[in-house]
Amino acid sequence: MTFKLRNESIVGFMLFIPSITRIMLVTLGVEFSSHILSATLYSIAFLLAILSNNKIHSLNIAKILHVIFMLDVCHWIYTFTVNIGTSTNLNIPVLMFAQHCLMVLPVFWIVSNIKCLKQCDDAVKKFARYVATTMLLLYFTKGTVTHMESYDMSLGYSLVLVGVILLTSFFKDRSKLNLFLSITVLGLALKFGSRGIILVYVTSLLINLFYCSFRVRMYSILACILGALVMYVAYIFGWFEDSRTINLIFNTDKLLYLSGRDRIFDQLQPYFFNAPLFGNGLGFDRITTNSYGLYAHNIVLESLVNNGLFITIILMSFLLLILYKDFTKLKKYYSEVVISLISMQVQMLISSSYVTDVYFWSFVGISLCFLNTKIKED
Repeated sequence: MTFKLRNESIVGFMLFIPSITRIMLVTLGVEFSSHILSATLYSIAFLLAILSNNKIHSLNIAKILHVIFMLDVCHWIYTFTVNIGTSTNLNIPVLMFAQHCLMVLPVFWIVSNIKCLKQCDDAVKKFARYVATTMLLLYFTKGTVTHMESYDMSLGYSLVLVGVILLTSFFKDRSKLNLFLSITVLGLALKFGSRGIILVYVTSLLINLFYCSFRVRMYSILACILGALVMYVAYIFGWFEDSRTINLIFNTDKLLYLSGRDRIFDQLQPYFFNAPLFGNGLGFDRITTNSYGLYAHNIVLESLVNNGLFITIILMSFLLLILYKDFTKLKKYYSEVVISLISMQVQMLISSSYVTDVYFWSFVGISLCFLNTKIKED
């Protein structure tokens, strides 16, 4: 008997692993590293895809994937060579390499090999509903949705992904349940996450408004205004009193507070001129700040410092090209997953690292599939 599980279903599971790990940790009430648990779940999902014998569906995609993986290997070899040659601490690039291999590459490989966008959209939408409902039940029963005290940036971005997927589903199928879940999950994301999730949600809203009819546009704007008013009332009654994000938003003195990003930007800029063409190697921004959690927080600055000008121009040109192609093809097929992952890339300008960010590589992978003319859309 042959084990078979489609990549479309596996993608639906993998995109929400950060949220699923929080659900598991809060439900069980245990203290454990969410990164280790997430890496384990990503590896299990990748193993399921291998056991299901899910092969690459397109020769063109296969060639592109081989080129990307070869460039990836060469880049890591260069990184470790530079670090060994300059006698810097290898712990940080080793941790990045482990996260890249155990979490990022499995997601990228599987997302790059879906065969039917409609099945992928349906699977992701179902998982988003399950995660949203479970998160709400968890909050009302446990009083929290994170194993951390009150602020969990990673959870905020995983929740806003749920929110933008359900928001896009509302624009596609007019389901009021999806709109309700989207707004309530956004409330949870604001309570526990960072301000960057607002940019992600607004970006998703603007993209969807661009592709929808005038009537739906007006209805959606009204619903968002009402949702904002409800959240404001909740703030007045103290529901957001322990929210770092909401307190910063309503504090005019700290509204533009950059959480130390300005100091990181100033610290990293001079290192670009040390190796302007080919960079200082992956993870150099973390090595310079001497902390795995202190990194560039901006994809352009990160690439300039770590990769140099030459690779940065190629990377940015590639990203702009696939964004342009995605927006062009969205006129023909309205994909919830594609729109949601495009929206998630706003965070790359203010947070996260493209080397270790699952949503960035999911976006690249889904775009390769979306732009492949042989893929089935329905």
